Amino acid sequence: MGFWKNLWSNKLDVTPDVLFGRSYNGILSPQQTQAWNQATNYFNQGEFKRSIQSLFEYLNTAHQNNIIAIQNSNMLEYELVQGSKVIKIFVDQLQFYSEVKIAVCKELHVGFMRKALETNFDLQYARYTLDEEQHLCLVFDSHLEEASPYKIFNGLKEMALLADEQDDILINAFEQLVPINVNHIIDIDKAQKSIKWTFFNQVIDIITAEGVLGTLNRDRFPGALVYIYLDAIYKLDYLIKPESKVAEIINQAHLNYFDKPDENALSKVYSLESKILEFKDISKDDFYKELYHVTHTFEMNSSVPFAIICQIFDTELQGILWYEENKHDFVIFAICGYLIGFCLYNYALPQPVAELSHLYYRIVEPKYFSDLGFTTPYNKTDDIAKWEYPIKSEVKAILKRNQSRYPQMNLDVKLDFSSRLKFFISYITLIRNLNL
Repeated sequence: MGFWKNLWSNKLDVTPDVLFGRSYNGILSPQQTQAWNQATNYFNQGEFKRSIQSLFEYLNTAHQNNIIAIQNSNMLEYELVQGSKVIKIFVDQLQFYSEVKIAVCKELHVGFMRKALETNFDLQYARYTLDEEQHLCLVFDSHLEEASPYKIFNGLKEMALLADEQDDILINAFEQLVPINVNHIIDIDKAQKSIKWTFFNQVIDIITAEGVLGTLNRDRFPGALVYIYLDAIYKLDYLIKPESKVAEIINQAHLNYFDKPDENALSKVYSLESKILEFKDISKDDFYKELYHVTHTFEMNSSVPFAIICQIFDTELQGILWYEENKHDFVIFAICGYLIGFCLYNYALPQPVAELSHLYYRIVEPKYFSDLGFTTPYNKTDDIAKWEYPIKSEVKAILKRNQSRYPQMNLDVKLDFSSRLKFFISYITLIRNLNL
């Protein structure tokens, strides 16, 4: 996450303490790659505990302090940090055992117990349990001779991501559950929370206002409204980085749209609207509670070949033509934002794409970044041509610092500054043509 904090510093060269997005863009070091190879070799040789040790060397990210080795003469013992949760790991001569406490149960309630039981049927490695002290836990264990690096990695990842996602959601949903083991969470200052709260409400007010579609009829052009809604929720996820109820609503809205292929477009619009209206029920206090800094061991998103990104961009760029011919510029801006946001929300992007996507939001929302303490030369009301030099300079700098890792990358910066519309279309096209 350090990259995002240092991409744009302020005039005094002091970096605002602000994080963005779901992905920490961790790049494996040579030492981590070597540790993974050692883990698999040790396991194949029957040296199971040494395999586990090498696996945790692989998982340890130096700049994040996400793995803590506990000194214990009788067994291997570790703590693994994933967002708001800490997973405890114990390895003796026969067994690998890991556990994360989700919450304290003040009393048992059929609601969360049923939810936990239903979730167990969908899990491949982990399972919900109640321990002797009435803690709701997730557990993953294995006989050591079956604990291959692949199994342990996938099992810990499943448990860690679920625990980090569900703890706040369950605690907010059931008053019988109380938080536990959250001392490692770093709160952010109230000034930053206030800026994010203001921005959050501004975005929601814009997309729920009457006339958001201009002269377009929503029943005839539901797709236009979809772009506007999805652009907004992905933008909120990336720029605000919520950790609880807002994040849950965004995820449900995303799933409601993409996991129902048989539903017609208008029904999907109504489904998106119903989720977006839930944002209005979130109080300022509850919003503030889900803004904090945490460390992650596992990426929420998976990497995809750049060709997949190109296919997504190609499909939407073709759809832009009709809106451009009919001068519905606001829909084109939403399509561009949707493309950037969708990819950031769903994938661990190649570094140049991630950096250019971040720069896109700097250009689109300059006041938000300025309010957070970042220096920005952009102003939403200015003629985009005024910012040709700083934008091109930053794009070239991004490409240059990633050139050694992507030697085949297209370094040609073709951007059209004749209008904001032409600029954003050309910016999206530039990302699509990177040739990574």
